[in-house]
Amino acid sequence: MVQLSYPLRRRLLASIVLSGVVVSGCASQAPPTSQGSHGISRPESALPATAARLPVEGFGAAGAVVHGTVGSGATTVSPYLVSGSWSKRSLTYGFANALGYLSDGGRGSVRSAAARWNGTGRVTLSEVPAASADIVISFRSGSACFTPCDGRNGVLAWTETPVKSGFDGRLRMVFDTAETWSDSTRANNSQPIDLMAVAVHELGHAIGLGHSANPSAVMWPNYVSSRRTLTADDLAAIAAAYPSTVGADPRGALDAVTSPAPGVIRVGGWSFDPSNSTASNQVHVYVGTEGHNLGATGGSRADVNKTFGISGTHGFDATFTTAAIGSVNVCAYGINNFGPGANVQIGCKTVIVKSPSPTGALDSVTSPAPGVIRVGGWSFDPSSPAASNQVHVYVGAEGHNLGATTGTRADVNRIYGIAGRHGYDATFKTATRGSVKVCAYGINNFGPGQNTQIGCKTITVR
Repeated sequence: MVQLSYPLRRRLLASIVLSGVVVSGCASQAPPTSQGSHGISRPESALPATAARLPVEGFGAAGAVVHGTVGSGATTVSPYLVSGSWSKRSLTYGFANALGYLSDGGRGSVRSAAARWNGTGRVTLSEVPAASADIVISFRSGSACFTPCDGRNGVLAWTETPVKSGFDGRLRMVFDTAETWSDSTRANNSQPIDLMAVAVHELGHAIGLGHSANPSAVMWPNYVSSRRTLTADDLAAIAAAYPSTVGADPRGALDAVTSPAPGVIRVGGWSFDPSNSTASNQVHVYVGTEGHNLGATGGSRADVNKTFGISGTHGFDATFTTAAIGSVNVCAYGINNFGPGANVQIGCKTVIVKSPSPTGALDSVTSPAPGVIRVGGWSFDPSSPAASNQVHVYVGAEGHNLGATTGTRADVNRIYGIAGRHGYDATFKTATRGSVKVCAYGINNFGPGQNTQIGCKTITVR
């Protein structure tokens, strides 16, 4: 059953009940001094008019409640509160409109907020057109807010949330355009307001979470600054709403993807199989279509064990070489090693991988005397940029090993931010006469990669 409380400006959860739907909001700053530290902005008498504006076709189905956050002061709810949960774990959201003064209309901040909850492995929030979305997001003001917004520095946003298990309907999330919204982090609760911080909170309500009494939690009802990161209290709340015992597919997250060196990728995260939550399950990673079996998880992740109430070593941290170069999509999969279920994607990230193969140039080719060729240029291997790598030169099919680079090339070192001796200048005899193509190759002496042609020129040999 949903309980009725009255809308307070910056202190307590403001909510009204109508056909199984509760509306509440999120407020920002401390109230004006003339109103006192717990100033109430809307009296009880305003509730009937507010309630009459709520129904919208297709929204506010029985079993839904609307929540938000408020600004300062104490609250009486328990450390964390679960209002309800959805009948599914793959949820969608869409934008009915956009904020014109933000570069992407505010979508990027909400997407980043959704990623916070996706990282828990409990639910997935994906963006779709508003017409088909489970959660419809809009930016409104005044009476256009369905339940009227109260202007600048009052209620920042409100969201409908399930109040029973197995909810199946459509919900609304509204951000008050009387506020000035920002994509940037904020050190306090003054204008402009951090859109992502508020969106993380509001999406928590849309998932089914209520307010927390923990002042450090994202679901704390007061907006005080840019609180964007889920705390142990928030993780415990979503774990209670969506227990790990529901569903047999592996859980997990791809926390980080980096490229610490050319041709190298490092991945980190966690995974476990609910069918045997103390055991280590396998994780596979794909760089585009290039697969890597990381083997079983073996890293300690106390945060994961605490959140899901399990034991074992469920972390992974692996470094491997890749043939993929440039901007690549890296996806991790939890492998279903135990019981029912299926392999599941636990996250994807994009990373830029630099080529590990030698680079360089063939700057000049001359024939200073009959049957003689002189070549000059530079080369280095990104896998060991301070070392001297070999250069080979081919005159047609005739090969010449110039050995390791020994010449000083301050210009190369300055441009690439490296040290070492990377220039070459060699003169050698050739049996070739007439017009001939001369090509130089940087030899892959260090780490991953392959020999690379660094230049060709055509000359006439007397």
